[in-house]
Amino acid sequence: MAVIQIVPSLVPPDVNFNNFDFDVVPVSSFATEQEAKSLSISESVVSAGLLPAFPGSARNYPLFKFGNISNVPSEPLPVPCHEPGPKNLVYRPRMMNLWLLAINLVPGNSGSPIFFAPAGANGVMLGAGRAMLIGLQSIAILGADVAGMTPAESIFRAITNIGLEGPDFYRGAPPVLTP
Repeated sequence: MAVIQIVPSLVPPDVNFNNFDFDVVPVSSFATEQEAKSLSISESVVSAGLLPAFPGSARNYPLFKFGNISNVPSEPLPVPCHEPGPKNLVYRPRMMNLWLLAINLVPGNSGSPIFFAPAGANGVMLGAGRAMLIGLQSIAILGADVAGMTPAESIFRAITNIGLEGPDFYRGAPPVLTP
């Protein structure tokens, strides 16, 4: 998953979106700021990403990885990032606000969605909460089974700062309709 603004007038006329296998995560699926703050260490998460070693011949098949929230640091952390340039071999730390997850994610899957997986998310809801997007994978730390996630609140702020007109920026559980 990545957050991409598609401007129809800039899409070449020969591009047919029916040729691509993708789906949209609506903004209403994003955790609200209050929902994110209510999550704690050890809560269950699930991520869907692609495994580069198994690209498939007709399509890519996502793999689902399961883990837990490990830490929500109150300060930015240094994340090694590639320096811009043709060789892209130099890493420089970039300070980022991340959540740390105890999960074995694959490097190269940055941008993959991370969802909160409440107990019973596979069918019957057993506890409070809803399955919701809580962030995007930002880093995988090989050998440590730890990954960094950019929280949904940061992504939501970036989307709303683009200045789009007309989209529905409602987040949260659908309202309960009463007859």
